[in-house]
Amino acid sequence: MEHSRRFDGRRRVQQRLLRADYILAFPQNDCDENKKTDEFFRNFNDIPLPEGYCWDLLESKSGEGLRNYYQEMLTTFAWQGGMLGEIYRNAQNKIQTPVHLRKVIDMINGVKWNDLSEDVKGDIYEGLLEKIAQDTKSGARQYFTPRALINVIVKCVNPQPGKKITDPCCGSGGFLLSAKRFLSAKISTAEGETADTLKNDTFFGNEIVPNTYRLCLMNLLLHGIGEMGGRSPIQCKDSLASTPSADELSDYVLTNPPFGKKYNHTTGKALKKSNSKGTLKKKNITTSNLYWNSFDFSEVRSMYFTDYELDKCTATKGELLVCNGGDVGRAAIWNYDYDICIQNHISKLRPKTSEIDNNFYLYVLWIKKIKGELNGKGVGITSLSAKDLLSILISLPPLSEQKLIVSEIEKWFGVLDSISEAAE
Repeated sequence: MEHSRRFDGRRRVQQRLLRADYILAFPQNDCDENKKTDEFFRNFNDIPLPEGYCWDLLESKSGEGLRNYYQEMLTTFAWQGGMLGEIYRNAQNKIQTPVHLRKVIDMINGVKWNDLSEDVKGDIYEGLLEKIAQDTKSGARQYFTPRALINVIVKCVNPQPGKKITDPCCGSGGFLLSAKRFLSAKISTAEGETADTLKNDTFFGNEIVPNTYRLCLMNLLLHGIGEMGGRSPIQCKDSLASTPSADELSDYVLTNPPFGKKYNHTTGKALKKSNSKGTLKKKNITTSNLYWNSFDFSEVRSMYFTDYELDKCTATKGELLVCNGGDVGRAAIWNYDYDICIQNHISKLRPKTSEIDNNFYLYVLWIKKIKGELNGKGVGITSLSAKDLLSILISLPPLSEQKLIVSEIEKWFGVLDSISEAAE
């Protein structure tokens, strides 16, 4: 597990970038096909858009109409092919206030993108990532390796033109971009077939975290790798989950894999009058709603959240929720298709790898609770601190064995339920 402050900072950083990315990635095509439009990316033109979705229509909206159109746009673009669909896959509107959305659109309109070269646009985005990563409290270094270090490694490896280069843990794409600059310097004129090879057939990679994956796609596009309507050069998957196929083998592997613990952790919003800021009213659950592997929705409260709090305090499908107050250690998996906000006495755990079955970890907590190994501290009202929760050590068998153990436990639970029903 990872300390909550670092996870909160990293997720906040990613969400802020992604809010702008979803609009930045919107092809700035005019609804009138006969009207010539400015070029946003060199590799961005001539992308067929769904009917009724274009930049000038987005600009023309205001108030609730703008927010609704933007949400429809996110959903529609997610179904498109190529890198466009990948960037918008599972996208959610995190800019709930129309006036804030309008400010972002106006900010983008205020830049003459056609006057900026591909390198300048890419360097602006890369500089933003680097500036954020310099704040060690943000935790952004997990997906941003210092560029000076990357450049030295690339020079030492000395990749040659015409070869495939892969980063299996590509983060924001730093190694791939450095390798592109290195190869471009080796080639006197990166034009024609050579330029196409660098754009589409040289750089590949994987990134397991969906939000970081989208940041990487934007970073690559802004630096001339890949095409909006073409196949994504990187995939959102765990590189260690399977053996690479023959087509996925590369001549060079440039990477700085993350080392750390298996879970990210954060908590919800405190229920107190002094913490009532925010304009977004959302339903939220407390420890009174959370039971062992189940939830009680007979009484669900609502609270007001800011945009940042909504990022931090929202639980999504598949995340493990643990009580750090009340009956400490009690846990359940949020298996619903809609999101829910959480109160501060609930911890939210998200696996950092696909090699963990959350159901397995749920039963580990349950067994530790039964054995008296999962208790809170304090006099009268006990609580389970983040430090204590994060210090829990477990033996982690292979994923197949985790699933087998879960299956056996649930089978015997089914037997016990049948016996109880018969006794009644």
